[in-house]
Amino acid sequence: MTSPLRRRPSIVISVTVTAIVLAAVGVLWRGRGSDVRPARPNQHVVALPQGATFAANPAGFAVSPDGAEIAMTLRLADRVEVWTWRLATLEARPLAGTDGATSLPAWSPDGKSIAFVSGAKLRRVLAAGGPAETIVDLDADAVFDWGVDDTLLVAARGEPIRRVAAAGGATIRQVTHPISGDQHEAPRFVPGARLFLFFVRSDVAFRQGLWLAALDGGNALKLVPQAGTGAVTGEFLVYSVDRSVMAQRFDTTAAALYGMPVALADHVRLDAASHRPAYSVSVAGDVLAFQNDSDGALHVLSDWSTLVPEK
Repeated sequence: MTSPLRRRPSIVISVTVTAIVLAAVGVLWRGRGSDVRPARPNQHVVALPQGATFAANPAGFAVSPDGAEIAMTLRLADRVEVWTWRLATLEARPLAGTDGATSLPAWSPDGKSIAFVSGAKLRRVLAAGGPAETIVDLDADAVFDWGVDDTLLVAARGEPIRRVAAAGGATIRQVTHPISGDQHEAPRFVPGARLFLFFVRSDVAFRQGLWLAALDGGNALKLVPQAGTGAVTGEFLVYSVDRSVMAQRFDTTAAALYGMPVALADHVRLDAASHRPAYSVSVAGDVLAFQNDSDGALHVLSDWSTLVPEK
């Protein structure tokens, strides 16, 4: 049977997505017994430490994989550092060694380390505290994600997406080859898989949108034409359309969306240069954080999956 990846427009990259690869990818189902009442969505606003402000506009932040913490880049008394904020205790603390952070932070898949850029270098630090280690030289406005095999996907302006080793920073492989005039941006690993999402910015309508690719070879698959960024979390794809954050059920094995999409957040603040909205979602725990454009505050929505219809 023909793979679903070959029935839709594709762009060539240095990776292969086949039916066999996709069939090996398990979906992280959140099964609930019929006698268990689903949790109701809850939204609250993050109170920053006294005197602290977001170091950038829009804010730079990332929800931990388990949804228990948020890493954010804050300015306090002219000092910019990465802070971690625990949702359960509402306690915030700065991470030593992150002075001068200029980027969005990114969590390691196990939630034990955080990557960030300072001084034009990509660095890593333990979330529990410890000295920062340099990974590789990187522009301040680059976007990156930490995933399988302890590697990071890195997208710098005007460059293809590449993989680097989190331990040493050596380039393992250039994983996309943009067509002339196109930009490949916002890479995001699919948890537990050798797949990733990325955005193609193009003047050609059929190429622009959110794409799915594999780290191991072949063609990419266009998932959502109007989406700018995306993340797979459990059985859902969470993606952005303009200033809205949407969620829709997603079958990773078939690489297919199904059911109706719903808006989890509207009026999300956009980056003026990249037009990327300021939001982050956990791999588990049903936690979405987003910066509201009206009040500039960081809002947290938990148990949002109950809002997404099954059909």
